[in-house]
Amino acid sequence: MENKKFILETLQRIFDFLSRKPKVLPKTILNPVVVTKPKPQPEAPKIAEDKPSAVQPKWHPPIRSDKFRPTQRFLNPDPIYKITGHHPGTDYGTQGEDGVPLHFCADGEIIESGLHKAFGNYFFYYVPAVDRTFVYFHLRDIAPAHGQYKAGQQCGTTGETGMSAGIHLHLECMKGRKTSVDRARLFISKDALAEAAEDADTFIRSRINLS
Repeated sequence: MENKKFILETLQRIFDFLSRKPKVLPKTILNPVVVTKPKPQPEAPKIAEDKPSAVQPKWHPPIRSDKFRPTQRFLNPDPIYKITGHHPGTDYGTQGEDGVPLHFCADGEIIESGLHKAFGNYFFYYVPAVDRTFVYFHLRDIAPAHGQYKAGQQCGTTGETGMSAGIHLHLECMKGRKTSVDRARLFISKDALAEAAEDADTFIRSRINLS
């Protein structure tokens, strides 16, 4: 009898336990995690880089200023030049005055010099800033040594060495870095001369006005 009573009480307890309503736990409101993007920082002002200024090379008359007047111009008909029939450079006569100072027309380099039966004492002067070779003929004395020189430095004096009808400077302007071998190869006609060379006086004079 007691066992039966125990069993009934136990079953009642189980029934009571299962009949209970579960306690509802209060909901916890979680704060959402907000991911904040960093604000873009203002760009530092760009400092303009200093660009190298296009400095014009200095230029100088090739002969003393009072004689810087052509007496024979580039491409004038000239029977002395039998192959082209035209004058390949610019002549600056001195009206008989000997030893008039000559000057390098720009910064450059003597790449050839010597004594020639037609050119007399001469030199080929390359100016890299403009990619031109200036040719000085008929100097009274031997040309300066090979090397680099500055615009305005004296490079000799006028004379009448070689095939010259009087004291003067014969000046040529050839395109590119050229020597006497190139000159002989290129000066084969008037058209070829006009293609390979240009008016030295006009070329230098225009740049003297700019410098």
